[in-house]
Amino acid sequence: MALVALNGELEMNSLAPYQGASFNAITAITTLNTTKVHMIGRFWNKDAATKNITKIYFRLGTITINAGSVLQASIQAISAASGPPGRGDGSVIQSGTIAGSSLSSNGMFSVTLGSSYSATYGSAFAVVLQLTTFNASDSIVVNSNGSITSLEGFCTFESATPTFTVSNTSPIVLFECDDGTFGTFYKTLPVSSVTSIAYNSGSAADEIALEFSVPFPCTISGLRALLSVSGASADFDVKLYSGTTVLATGVPTLDATTVNVTASQRIFSIQFPETDLTAGTTYAVSFLPTTANSISVYYHDVPTANAFQAHMGETSWGYKTRVDAGAWSGVTTTRRPAVSLLFSRVDDGTGGGGGTGVSRGRVQGGM
Repeated sequence: MALVALNGELEMNSLAPYQGASFNAITAITTLNTTKVHMIGRFWNKDAATKNITKIYFRLGTITINAGSVLQASIQAISAASGPPGRGDGSVIQSGTIAGSSLSSNGMFSVTLGSSYSATYGSAFAVVLQLTTFNASDSIVVNSNGSITSLEGFCTFESATPTFTVSNTSPIVLFECDDGTFGTFYKTLPVSSVTSIAYNSGSAADEIALEFSVPFPCTISGLRALLSVSGASADFDVKLYSGTTVLATGVPTLDATTVNVTASQRIFSIQFPETDLTAGTTYAVSFLPTTANSISVYYHDVPTANAFQAHMGETSWGYKTRVDAGAWSGVTTTRRPAVSLLFSRVDDGTGGGGGTGVSRGRVQGGM
């Protein structure tokens, strides 16, 4: 085994939908009545394989709906005759429905398809949401993620006219497959909620961490995280752990007087002294306030732990806390802080170990 230096950094990235965005992680696209929302993207899964999709998950906001109304989610081919903006071609390939009586505001919902849909890795298609049975007063807000312009995944609103208007937001969609794995559209962040927690040196939990492991030997050099600070004295440390042993401390210690704005979420970049990591070993990076002034760590949830198969790091990353340098809590497997890890060296796969299996988790070059 040999660690080879990279020309730059490799980033295991959970922040892509936030980059250049408003950071309002769950934002409304539009309402549904006699209208439709088309979510366009390319199918991605951790195995880079053809999968049989059996269930579609999506995130809804504020809802006013009659119990007897019916919401349909369908898979359609992307129209080759119309656009831009891209849209489904109007021909349902597979679909599932959910009754208005089963819907409520601000949550992740799913439909089971009548028959499975065979999706080739990297293939483009549309997921279309519409009310097939409705009352005139029905209104459903379909949520998207952030406010970005991306060709990798986007949403199109179809009015009753019909007129098609693109929404420069990232779809929130999960695909459950018949082998138990989950996929999504490429470069999207399929989460059920995005939340922040404010805490300080006197809080019941005064340290919040991302627990993680890596599938290959590598050298960690830093991270990026979505955080906010409450004021000029809200200083904090960032630490890398193996168990409760500190392996490295972020450079520099974050002095809140040096940041460009407080009380507003920003992506913070932290450097570590280069530290070698072992494949399959559990580590943690934590955020530790050093004063009684609060910082806020942002985190996202998914409806089931296996849904993290559609995220970088897959199911080996989670959320945990501790207080006063004591024992770590158990890991919340359906939650993780909004953190990307940066690596400066990776295993080249040579040597007596016979190489290393590298996860297809969503890894991309650092910014």
